[in-house]
Amino acid sequence: MKKQFLYLLALIVIGAMSCNSNTDSKQVATDQDKAKFDSTDMKADALFAVNVADGGMLEIKAGQLAQANAELPVVKELGKMMVDDHSKLADELKAIAMANNITLPDSLSNASSDKYKDLMKAKHGKDFDKAFTDRMVDDHTKTIKAFQDEAANGNNAALKAWATKTIPGLQNHLAMSDSAANLVKGEK
Repeated sequence: MKKQFLYLLALIVIGAMSCNSNTDSKQVATDQDKAKFDSTDMKADALFAVNVADGGMLEIKAGQLAQANAELPVVKELGKMMVDDHSKLADELKAIAMANNITLPDSLSNASSDKYKDLMKAKHGKDFDKAFTDRMVDDHTKTIKAFQDEAANGNNAALKAWATKTIPGLQNHLAMSDSAANLVKGEK
């Protein structure tokens, strides 16, 4: 009886630990890539791919949220564009990663999840519109810099070419986000 109790207690503890596990998918992917690649250059390219995959997932989820919660049609349209374009980019990146043995995250990182939760707190309407457009301007400003760095300094030919061809689309996202943010500010 005591053995059964200890066994049951161990199962409960293991189950509780696995439920409370807060594994960061981005960190797992980064660690796997670091272990796979000897070259510092390839590690940097893999880290770029991991960061882009995580950011892209956030853009897709945030875009879906914008389509549901935004007040202004321009913000809803921006959300749709984020979903459509970043879904396509995610598929392209997955193909490049698979061909180059790069592990990508399969869910939002803890940091991206926190950003998404912040957007969810903005609820609906004008508060959401402002939070979403501000997030899109900030994210795309940083993303463009990362893509420009990869295009100029990347070592993996496929990632470097993909970054180069993707920059104009990201610049368009930034321009559309900035325009929408200005419209939101004018609506106050």
